[in-house]
Amino acid sequence: MGLHDGEETRSVCACFQPDRRAVGFGPTVIYLTLPTWLKIRWGPLAGDTVAKAIGAVFGAVGLTSLVLAVVIGSLALREHRLQTWLIFPCVVMALQGMAWNVAYVLRKQAWMGLVGLGWFATAIVMAFLIDNTAAYVSTVGVSMFLFMLIPGAVMMRAFRA
Repeated sequence: MGLHDGEETRSVCACFQPDRRAVGFGPTVIYLTLPTWLKIRWGPLAGDTVAKAIGAVFGAVGLTSLVLAVVIGSLALREHRLQTWLIFPCVVMALQGMAWNVAYVLRKQAWMGLVGLGWFATAIVMAFLIDNTAAYVSTVGVSMFLFMLIPGAVMMRAFRA
């Protein structure tokens, strides 16, 4: 029995119920909207060449994430599979790890390397938790606090000082 047979298609499509879509698409809307708003509000950050290079890497991660949202999202919609869409946040976490690793290499600050490792570990853990919504969302929440909010606040204070 294939996915195009009635019974299986209905069970697969059940993963796209409104409450499940909020889990999959809600964080994406925030992730893609917040950086744009911050850029408009505060303008470009000043700094030395290394700061500009780090900013360029994080900007490239953002643009790459946007492209991947379209690529993975369009596939998830065609397949009617939330699990396919939930790969996207895992990829974004891995890209964040890459960006923080670049920051570590350029700044030679160990805490930046630890943040990168945290993002990499989060991506791997999330991949194993895709079928467990509560654990998946909890992992996202904890990682956003530990690896985005706290390091972001530290970096913003350093740039404003």
